[in-house]
Amino acid sequence: MPSLLITGTRDPNRAVLSNAELLAPCLVAYLRRQTRQTLKILTAPADLSSLNWEAFWQNYISLQQAHPWVAVVYPGSAGDSIDTHLSVADWAHDWRLPLLLTLPLEPWSVSQAVAFTALVRQAGAALLGVVLVQGQESPASSLDLIVTAIQLRCSVPVLGMIPLTRLISATTDSDRADLGAQLNWQVLESVSAIPSNGLGVR
Repeated sequence: MPSLLITGTRDPNRAVLSNAELLAPCLVAYLRRQTRQTLKILTAPADLSSLNWEAFWQNYISLQQAHPWVAVVYPGSAGDSIDTHLSVADWAHDWRLPLLLTLPLEPWSVSQAVAFTALVRQAGAALLGVVLVQGQESPASSLDLIVTAIQLRCSVPVLGMIPLTRLISATTDSDRADLGAQLNWQVLESVSAIPSNGLGVR
């Protein structure tokens, strides 16, 4: 059964939840609307040193056996350390979880995407793509340049750009499903184990 790991940090000035935690319910709502099936979310703590890994693994396996899709959500980056030897990218590889990276849309997004994709590939993990989260001060004039640079330099798809204000204000399943629909599901299907159920048909 397909699963994935969504990572993404929090805007400390504007959001209580991380980008990963804000995006995941949008995927849940969109998949429910399009397929009538459920994506279950399992959220890891920001401080991975406090995580009971055995219990978390058992929770993950239970969800994976009971549901068609499981999203493990980590409110941090793929480069965060688990211990002195392992990173979140290593965790994704060990658990065979393809990574979906959420990144803030900033002038430095390209260099951040390059660093994270290199780390993920060094760990041997699969990378589904990048979702860019637009803040109010995101560089609107250079959006296309940033997207093109990420896709060319990282060889990964940018699956969509979603405004942070809309992620924060989305309070209904309909709102969240509309945001989830902004992702390029046809590309996501082609690079993931998610079976085709007309997800790209909006």
